[in-house]
Parts: sequence; structure tokens; C-alpha cells
Amino acid sequence: MKAKNGIRPVDHCLLCDNKILLPGKGPVCSLTDEKPKIFGKCQDKKLNNTLKQRLTEAIENYETMKNSKAEVLLSFWAYLILSALVTGGAVLLYLLLWESGWFSTIPFVIGAAGIALLGYAFGPLNNYKSKMSVYGQKLRRYEDILALYAITFEYEIEIIKDYQAIPQKQAKCQNLELVK
Repeated sequence: MKAKNGIRPVDHCLLCDNKILLPGKGPVCSLTDEKPKIFGKCQDKKLNNTLKQRLTEAIENYETMKNSKAEVLLSFWAYLILSALVTGGAVLLYLLLWESGWFSTIPFVIGAAGIALLGYAFGPLNNYKSKMSVYGQKLRRYEDILALYAITFEYEIEIIKDYQAIPQKQAKCQNLELVK
């Protein structure tokens, strides 16, 4: 069940410090011990630690993916061009062998490898687009909930190169401030 603005009652509780998780029930309000039934504003909200933690995580995920756009596009074009070159080379090899009276399966194998390279081109691009969509929607949902309470936020991003992480350039949210 969603309100007119698309915000579910449980969305408020997921950002509230008054939330507790009960097995079999999910998130409930620690003040009422019931599932949320609010539409609009919650009068008993306590948006502090949980909000900052979830908002920081959402910002870092979104900014990390946004920062990886250049690498994804470079990879896409590199593999797309490589695929075209390998597939084109296979066609030329086939035509050359055909003209000299030979028939071989080698051009077909090379052509299949060229076509397989398309997966390396489109896979990361599709992954990037889907993650940007998911992370962007999550951040917009948090912004919509905070807008009900006339709260905005400001933050700074620091890009840290972490060789153990994928992508290697990770965004770290710093100085997150809630402005009321």
C-alpha cells in the first residue's frame, strides 16, 4: 500500500531510530509495537542515526557508480571495436580462403569469438545502467521522505582508490549534514 507520493508507510520506519525488527513481523515501531500505518508524516519519528547511516550508504553507492561511468564507457567502446575488428577479420579470412578454393571452419570460430566479445561490451554497460537506476531511485525515495519533514541534506564526496574493491575508485561520503 502506497500513499499518493509513492512512499509506503514502512519507508518512514526504515529511516527512523524508533524502528525494531521482529521475527515474522518485519519492521515495527518500538513505541507502538505495530506495523506502520501512517500516510504522510509520522509525529513520533526520530530521524538521526539510522537515517544518516542509510543515507550515507545510498549516497556512496550512487556516487561510486556515477564515478565509474567513464571506465564503463571506455570498456564498452574498446570491446565493441575489438569485436568488430575480430568479426570483420574473420569475414575477410573466410572470403580470402573461399577465393583460393578452400573451405575452413577457422573463420567461423574466429567470428564466433568476435561475437562473444559483445558480451564484454554490453554486460558492464547494462550492469552500470541498472545499478544507476536502482541507486538513483533509492536516493530519490529518501529525498521524498525527507521533503515531507522539510529536511534537506548536504554532503561532500571524496574519491578513494581502493585496489581491492570493484570499482577501484570508491566514493566516501563526508560531512553529511541534515538541514531542517
